[in-house]
Amino acid sequence: MDSKAKQYSDASPVGITCCAKALVRFAVTPFLEAKPIMTMLLLLSTLLLSTSVKQHAVYDSVDLIEVNHYHDESGRHVFDQLIFYDWHAGQNRFHVRAWRLIKQPGQMPMRDHRDNLWRVIWHDAGVLRHVEASSHRETWTQFDPELANRNYLPQDQRKDLSQPRSLSRQLP
Repeated sequence: MDSKAKQYSDASPVGITCCAKALVRFAVTPFLEAKPIMTMLLLLSTLLLSTSVKQHAVYDSVDLIEVNHYHDESGRHVFDQLIFYDWHAGQNRFHVRAWRLIKQPGQMPMRDHRDNLWRVIWHDAGVLRHVEASSHRETWTQFDPELANRNYLPQDQRKDLSQPRSLSRQLP
């Protein structure tokens, strides 16, 4: 091992920290000092771009999120869907609130162990949608549970997920 390699292999955390500080002092600082206008323009453009994006986020809470894998009578996979349910105490059953086709693997609900909830986050027609539930189930069926649930609550009587508020209503 040559002397330079030996020097770096024996480096203590203090020595590494000093090297990192020296790197910032000699490599980054001169660039920022020599280009203050470029730095300010970069920061300003980043700020403008981040504030000009008109993406809304919508938050909903339901009682149950179901991941349903629908198969036809031959057992062939047809589609996957998310079904969002609210509990109806009077009928002792879940009523469908809304459903969405699963178009990407990222639309699958994930368990948040910190607060013991299931969450799904995805882009839904230009809206970043967050839905959480205390319960989750995954089913494989040869019937559509959303269609079957219409016998208990017709589709036109469903609450649906929240709609995004327009910016004109949010701004004074």
